[in-house]
Amino acid sequence: MLLAATFAINSALNFVLGLLIARLLGPEQFGLYALGAALMVLVYAVAIDWLKLSTMRFYSLTKRANDPTIRATLDAMAALSALALIGILITAIVAGVDLMIPTAIASAAVAAGVLGGLFDYQQAVARAREEDAVYARMVIIKNAMAFLLMVGGAWWLKDPALVLAGSALSSMAALISVRRALADAPLALKGIDRNHVRIFATYAFPLVATNVLMLTIPLFNRSYMASAFGLAEAGYFALASDIGVKLLATLGTTLEVMLLPLAVKALDLEGIDAAHQQIAKNLTVIIASILPVAAGLLLALPSIEVLVVPEAFHDHVSTYMWILMPAFVALPIMQVGFNPVYLISRKTLMSTMSAVIAVAVNAVLIGLLFFGFGVSLGPMAVAAAMSAAFVSSAVVVGAGAMSHHIARPLLRDLAWIAVGLALMVAALWPWREMSPNVLTLMAQGLAGLAIYGGVMLAGDVACCRRHLMALVQARRLSAAP
Repeated sequence: MLLAATFAINSALNFVLGLLIARLLGPEQFGLYALGAALMVLVYAVAIDWLKLSTMRFYSLTKRANDPTIRATLDAMAALSALALIGILITAIVAGVDLMIPTAIASAAVAAGVLGGLFDYQQAVARAREEDAVYARMVIIKNAMAFLLMVGGAWWLKDPALVLAGSALSSMAALISVRRALADAPLALKGIDRNHVRIFATYAFPLVATNVLMLTIPLFNRSYMASAFGLAEAGYFALASDIGVKLLATLGTTLEVMLLPLAVKALDLEGIDAAHQQIAKNLTVIIASILPVAAGLLLALPSIEVLVVPEAFHDHVSTYMWILMPAFVALPIMQVGFNPVYLISRKTLMSTMSAVIAVAVNAVLIGLLFFGFGVSLGPMAVAAAMSAAFVSSAVVVGAGAMSHHIARPLLRDLAWIAVGLALMVAALWPWREMSPNVLTLMAQGLAGLAIYGGVMLAGDVACCRRHLMALVQARRLSAAP
């Protein structure tokens, strides 16, 4: 429970941090920062993500005791990957390669990507070892330093490169703070087990390729926005994307922290069929959680824009949010609901194929819209292309997952979810005309929760009523003398 709470708090703080940086930098400088941030995430995905994924799948307390070469191999490969990427950057700068963005921003983005990747890798180690207190310490230190350095850099010099450098330094501070707590043995290249490297690569590289391909879509689209319509337009687009991703994709990842271990445990104890049964239950929970949040976000968007979005971004962000919402919904359902089918069976190539389709859809639509019909449709067409890309990818992954003979979510559960959504939207739609303020936002949130939550309990969707009653009964028994 501490792990999930820490993850949720971390996500909320990152959301606030992004808004503060946008407010302090303004649309144009935030657009430049967004390009660096997209490069940062891409670097992280290329360099370290495969080791984080391998840690989550192959490292545990049992494996730590029985096969220490797993951790030794992971540590050594993390160090080599980080050094290799930094070496590539230095070589590119010395050789005079055109990095497409200012060298200072590119350098800070690479440093932030490498150190952020190492931070996530160590977080995966803490989760695998069930070191919840260490995990929480990492999050607290990183967020405290990020607010100090990143917000300070945005406020003091309004320099995107300095903001990205602050991100790198905050990750470094968190890593130093837990270096001893998470160490198994001194780092040594001789500890590398080539067989482990082969297994990790076979398992994770398709997932990494998937992530890299999917990340090229927002990077390409932001770059296109900046070149075709200016940095300010890229900033509007980036902030809308960040808000949607940090609210919905992060909700999905928080659910993954709690639900994916249940499927892995079912696989270890009862076999693949039990794991597929658990994945189907997880999918129901994810759909029941993501859809009402997405609908509520759009219904409350006027108040959210007034209260949360920096004034310089008003109107632009809300327009992009409506267009990008299908992508925001598709991403977590795909990553948390469908991808575990391939993770469990180690058949991760399907997700890579879906990413190739997404990149192709994005490129073809932008080509048709801008080169076929002219630029009159404007930047909103770029957002529409991105939504179509992510939705098409989710459809392909979902169709493939269902062909693996996993148990489907119960139709009665899906019907109750549809009823709950319909009632919530019908009740809250007229409230969009109310004056946007804190009270309106709170009333919308409470009313939506009451209506939708009531329907979920009435239908016992994903056994939520039974779980709630069991929890209440357990607390009564523990409180009894």
